[in-house]
Amino acid sequence: GAVIPAGTNTNETLYIIRHAEAHPQGDFDDGNYVGAGQWRALALPFALQGKIHPTQVYSSDPAQPIQGSQSASGVSTWSYVRPSLTVEPYAIANNLPYRLAAGFDWDSGQSTSNFFFNGGRLSNSSVLLAWEHLRIPLTVNALISSYFPQGGAPAALVWPENDYDTV
Repeated sequence: GAVIPAGTNTNETLYIIRHAEAHPQGDFDDGNYVGAGQWRALALPFALQGKIHPTQVYSSDPAQPIQGSQSASGVSTWSYVRPSLTVEPYAIANNLPYRLAAGFDWDSGQSTSNFFFNGGRLSNSSVLLAWEHLRIPLTVNALISSYFPQGGAPAALVWPENDYDTV
């Protein structure tokens, strides 16, 4: 019952990873990652060596603000740098182009799906994407639903809260 949507990229592989560990405690968020996340990011080129072969690397734009914890000075909007800091070591180690995914509403799974899977921009390429774990299911579910305009799409994807290892 699946139908290939018009304008869908062809011959594209998109590997999606979650940003590295972020929170020193459950209710704190400043858009960055913690020490364990930095070590995970630095190990990413070795962890993926020989397993995937992307031709380019993307992450969310670090200029994308997030609402986080309030600092002592009253700041509560932060630059969301986790995904870019997570995937940059891979791009550098493998001498790959690194690009920022920008210019669309990343809170919209459909907008994100359109950016990565439609329009031909990423046809004939293999991409490693670092993204925010709550927005990964929105993107994948929007993609899958686009193949089932009459309904009947498979069960929705959920990204487990503590899963930093899935690709």
